[in-house]
This record gives sequence, C-alpha cells and structure tokens, in this order.
Amino acid sequence: MDDDGEWWSARELAGLLGYASWDVFEDTLSRARAAVTNCGQAACLHIARRAERLPGGPRPRADYQLTRYGAYMVVMNADPRKPEVAAAQTYFAMRIRAAEAPLAATAAVPEDDDALVELLARVREGSAVRSGAGRWDRFTDAHGLIAMTTIAGLLHVPVRELTNWLVEQGVFHRERSRYGGRQDVPRGAHRAADHFRVRTETNGSVSRQVTYVTPAGADFLLGLWRSRAAAPRSRGEHPRHLDRRTW
Repeated sequence: MDDDGEWWSARELAGLLGYASWDVFEDTLSRARAAVTNCGQAACLHIARRAERLPGGPRPRADYQLTRYGAYMVVMNADPRKPEVAAAQTYFAMRIRAAEAPLAATAAVPEDDDALVELLARVREGSAVRSGAGRWDRFTDAHGLIAMTTIAGLLHVPVRELTNWLVEQGVFHRERSRYGGRQDVPRGAHRAADHFRVRTETNGSVSRQVTYVTPAGADFLLGLWRSRAAAPRSRGEHPRHLDRRTW
C-alpha cells in the first residue's frame, strides 16, 4: 500500500505467474500497456514504471506499479501455457462473473487478492511435482488423453453436470457445432494452456467434435473441483466426494 492506494508490484507478480526472466515479462507488460491504451485508459496510471532501489544495491532496478485493473490486463496478456497464468486468468474470470451476477452462487470465487496469491502458490507447488507423478497414466488413451466421461466418473457426477459446471466457471463455453446442434467446448485460454484437446471423430456418416483432457488439465480440474467441494453450500446441497483411491 502506498499514498495512491492499493497496488501490485510487477516484479512480485512476475514471480507469482511463474516468470523466471524479467526481460520476457517486460514484453508482457508492453502488451498489457498497449491493451490498456486501446481500451481508452491511461497506461501510465495503471501500469506505471518506477525505480526500485534495493538495500545495498549499486543502482535502482526497473519495476512497475500496477493498479488492480493494470494487474488484470497483465495477467490476461501473459503466457497461458504457464499453469500459474491459466489459474490467474480463471480467477479473474470468476471474479468478473461474480460481479456481473452478484446473486449467483459464488462460493468458489476467492474473496480477495490474498486468495489469488495463495492459489498461485498452490499451482506452482503442484507444477513442480506434476511431471514425474504419472498418476494419470492408467486413464490415458493411446494419445495420452483422458476422456471427459472418465473424469466425470472419477468425480462421481454425470458428464453433462460436469460440463455445465465448467460453463458456469468460464472454463468451457457453449457454441453451435459445425456439425449441427450446440455443444460445450473449452475456451481458447485453456486450450492454449494445454488443459484440453478437441478432436473431430467420425462414426459412419456422422462427425462430431469431442473434448479430451490432458494430464495437466486433469490436475487443473481436480484443483478446481476440490475448491468447489471445500466451499460452503446452500441448505439441502450435498457435497460430491472424490474417489481418492484413484489419485
């Protein structure tokens, strides 16, 4: 907190989002500043360059002071292939959805920005052990992918209930299929983060798009579902239980 109110440090945000290189992150900041300007806002107010002097350091180093809007624009212009970035983008999407529908059930939405910091820490810890765990190997097909029906079965819910919930969370969106009818498919940010793959499958003369989950996407869905399972519920709603034997 400073005299101008609440703000984020860009260098601190870079670490939270999984960026090891400040130079690479500055490219993200440049894109975010351009996006702010294109939205009719003053980039110098929301993503303000400043010098940060380190104790005992020979010279100040560059940093940026971000308003909440500025931090949001930085996150939305960051690399969605990073698990931390994908999680932060989902966080902001959920916050926006909650603001647009204040009477909707928003128990899974973090209430403050400290929750975002905690979320990114959990994602970072999970990413560190994910690659060697191999815990999804027995559920994957020949392409290394997991069927949505398999994920739904592990969560003990019908697949339609799962996809409806993912639409509500902003992970999926509902669109008209190129082959007729409507379907729920993952949003671009989650495809770019390699959480999901969409394949066209043909049965005789009928073609359809089928969504599959990657092992990284299965970890993402598990974390999101656990947040839902831990959240307070309205009267009469019963929690769904995870089959922990499968993890």
